[in-house]
Amino acid sequence: MIVPTRNRAHSLRRTLEALGRQTWVPDGFEVIVVANDCSDDTPPMVRALKTPYRLRLVETPTAGLSGARNAGAAAVHTDLLIFLDDDIEALPGCVAAHAHAHQGHSDLVAVGSLLPPPLPSPPDLFVERLRQLDIGFAASLANATALDWSCMIGGNFSVQQALFAAVGGFDASLGAYGGEDYEFGYRAQGAGAGFVFLPDAAGYHHRHENTTLTRYLHNARAIGSSDVGIVRRHPQMAERLHLRLATRPHTALGRLGRNLAFTRPRLGDALADVLRRTSRPLATWRWRRSWNRIMDCLYEYWYYRGVADAVGSEATMFAYLAEAARQTVSAPGGPGVGSGASPVP
Repeated sequence: MIVPTRNRAHSLRRTLEALGRQTWVPDGFEVIVVANDCSDDTPPMVRALKTPYRLRLVETPTAGLSGARNAGAAAVHTDLLIFLDDDIEALPGCVAAHAHAHQGHSDLVAVGSLLPPPLPSPPDLFVERLRQLDIGFAASLANATALDWSCMIGGNFSVQQALFAAVGGFDASLGAYGGEDYEFGYRAQGAGAGFVFLPDAAGYHHRHENTTLTRYLHNARAIGSSDVGIVRRHPQMAERLHLRLATRPHTALGRLGRNLAFTRPRLGDALADVLRRTSRPLATWRWRRSWNRIMDCLYEYWYYRGVADAVGSEATMFAYLAEAARQTVSAPGGPGVGSGASPVP
């Protein structure tokens, strides 16, 4: 099992302790923690921790989730790779479910479930939003008639070492955050992999502990930039990513936000700040619907800011997407691959 981490010693400790409560025999798996450019007490904590399973520490000097995952995979000496993020508290059957899924299957990508953890009191609206995103995505996977690369959850999945190597691992050149799991899944599917959702390979996702609203919106911008890089590599992915909405925002506010992101970003940033400050009393009063609409607008705006970072002008973006659509239609097999769940913000 590979657990990449960066300056989250508290979350990581909970993850490692949960792995000590697995139903799978403790000497049946090894955990490799990849300390990714850590400056906190993560390395000494891992070295001092006593666990019923084998625990190893790998330290990498360069920040980047994809690179950390690849470094962990390179250090594993078993046939099966299980990837778990450092904010996932694996439930007791998680490792067993992953291991059983791959018995007799060498070309499988198995995705575990991320569950919102129980909280002692009602969450604020932002934490509630994060929880609903996890709930909605898990439900879409459970109800899908067929799964493809868009079901990929990099924080809880497993794959055979041979398939991971054949695909080339994660693409560390994409950027610091966003889309690397979908891009890996797309290449794995191209190599013949099938996908399965494992509801029993579940873990509590303590996403709220490390994600502020500021970080959430910063990530939206990073995802926008990353999506452009992904589509440059794989034009056929465009219609399944959020980038597809760039030419057809759902609302007038969406069109305005997109235009400001490209043509007047300083004004757009200022208006986004006003909108964010406007949302604060709505959160206090728990006006859920109005607050969520504002969050949708803010996420959309910052996503397009990321797209603008990567492509420049609005005209360039339209030409870029038109070319991606042309290549998709002309590619063997046509524009679609599977009918799995679409990515969510």
